[in-house]
Amino acid sequence: MYSNPKLNLIISVPHQISFPIWGLNNSNISVKGDVAIVGDMLNPQVKGALNFSDISSKDLDFELKDMTANLNGDILNGSANAKKFKFGGLEASDISSKISLKNYNNLYLSDLSATSFGGKVNGKISYGISDSLIGVEMNGSGINSTDAINGAIGIKNALTGTLGFGAKLVMQGVTDREIMNSMKGNVNFTIDDGRFMGIGRLENLVTAQNIASNSILKAAISSLSTFSTVQESDKFKNITGNITLANGNANITSIKVAGPLMSYYVKGTYYLLPNSATLTILGRLDSKVVSCMGVLGELSADKLLSYIPKFGAMTSKFLKQLTADPANENTELIPALTNGSTTYKDFKVIFNGPVESSSSVRNFKWLSTCDTTQMNVKKDLENAKEAVKNNINNKVENAKNTAQNVKNNVNTIVENQKAKAEAAKKDFAQTKADLEKAKENRAQSQENLKNLFNNALKNSQHKVNTSTPKEATTSTSAEATTKE
Repeated sequence: MYSNPKLNLIISVPHQISFPIWGLNNSNISVKGDVAIVGDMLNPQVKGALNFSDISSKDLDFELKDMTANLNGDILNGSANAKKFKFGGLEASDISSKISLKNYNNLYLSDLSATSFGGKVNGKISYGISDSLIGVEMNGSGINSTDAINGAIGIKNALTGTLGFGAKLVMQGVTDREIMNSMKGNVNFTIDDGRFMGIGRLENLVTAQNIASNSILKAAISSLSTFSTVQESDKFKNITGNITLANGNANITSIKVAGPLMSYYVKGTYYLLPNSATLTILGRLDSKVVSCMGVLGELSADKLLSYIPKFGAMTSKFLKQLTADPANENTELIPALTNGSTTYKDFKVIFNGPVESSSSVRNFKWLSTCDTTQMNVKKDLENAKEAVKNNINNKVENAKNTAQNVKNNVNTIVENQKAKAEAAKKDFAQTKADLEKAKENRAQSQENLKNLFNNALKNSQHKVNTSTPKEATTSTSAEATTKE
């Protein structure tokens, strides 16, 4: 006999067998393969290969598909490859890892790597069989943030961008609720070159209850989505975050969003299972965006010398509902706008409630010390009344003057028409007289012409009758010539 008993066992499972995971209800392991167990009974060597088509737990919403374990070492040592892993909404594929079992109780997965949501993850996991204590150290890069956020916390179409993360967590339990409530540790993450969609947009932030309760402000923000500049404010260059988990809560130490037109800093608490949050957001908007916000944007001014007409007389009480003193806020925590702009307005948002509910945005305020010293409500009202009275009186006087001017103009027109008619009458009479005179002159001219012809005729006849014979005429002419 051996002083130390030795094992030399060959276990062959040519056909798949299934059995539950010890300690887990509604669980299953389906496996086949061949292994050899040899050596010291207390610390045997296990060699061979096992093919697990399914390792799953419905209570944990966990499954591992098509895993092959190649064993070669003490108790349980080797490597494993699997096609698919799922835990709740988290998924991975093409998984590979080293595996080891220590003291028949502690299972370790090391040098773990996988593809998840389009990116790569790597790290290590430990699991205590007796106490269900789970330890996770994991890093990821190049991950699709839209799918990852939906998988991790169930928010669809939250944002776009490329996600990277580092997580170191400890949790315990055999149900998802037990695991979530016991989760402790830290998560750091970055998201690059993305855009807000379901959460985090400016349009989400300005739907605050103190804005929506005012009909004028509500109307001002209702058309924000039509401005391309406002739409562009949803883009960000990067997001960096640091979260500490404890007692089922994610305490947000810091989340910083840096974009060309909007940036902000977030601090607060995210409650995992109810998917709700209590947050304080300090933000910054480029002046180009503020100018698209209508009367709400106008209220960001540092000094109002007169009331804004759409509101009537401005009051300090109203301003306090929409502005807060920046001196009381850590505005230095707000990231600079990535476009380098130095013309901007800062704001503060209080969020309390379900993450995907617009009613959870309780309050939106501009961080502005608006000067109201020159704004006297009573005086403004009196001035407004006086202005209205003067306006009415001016309009009445103008109407009277206009009526008198019309009357004078009508009288002038009538007199002018009378004068024109009288002048026309005189012109007609003169023309008639001229015609009569012309007629008389024409008759006289005809008579004179007739007399002229008659006289001419008479004179010609008289000259003919008094002429001498030709011979006498010639003789007379000769005599006259001789005398000369």
